[in-house]
Amino acid sequence: MKMSKAIFIILIVFVSIFSMEFSYSTSDSTSESYNYGESWASYSDYEKCIYIMALEDGSTDVYFRIIELMWKIEPSIAPSEFGKIMSKLLKFGEDLEPLVDTNFYFTISVMTEWYKDPANAYIPHAELFRIAREKLSGKAVEKLLEEKRKEFTP
Repeated sequence: MKMSKAIFIILIVFVSIFSMEFSYSTSDSTSESYNYGESWASYSDYEKCIYIMALEDGSTDVYFRIIELMWKIEPSIAPSEFGKIMSKLLKFGEDLEPLVDTNFYFTISVMTEWYKDPANAYIPHAELFRIAREKLSGKAVEKLLEEKRKEFTP
């Protein structure tokens, strides 16, 4: 019973995070859309690296805060079970794992190249970062990139 309570609370946390994170995608379509491609092009390589590091640090921080919350809610759950529970919730566990092996410069290079295409200009940095990570792991990303173009292009 207590595990169900922990899962429920974590689900609420995830829903809250996602609703805040993706609120920009539901903005009024009549308002001017933000051109992330122009923004990215204006950053120096150093600023791009800092941005990528901040995204990764934020992802890692969220992961550990969720684990800490779970321990407070139900300390009897074995630490090895936390990843399994989170993966079952939203199949999101892998995205929250610490990103210790990401190559910053590869990610920056991929994002810079993608933002040169006007079709990608309105895809938020965090979204393009996530797709670049997928590419870095060897996955085919063209379909996902096309979906994000449709989702974010005004």
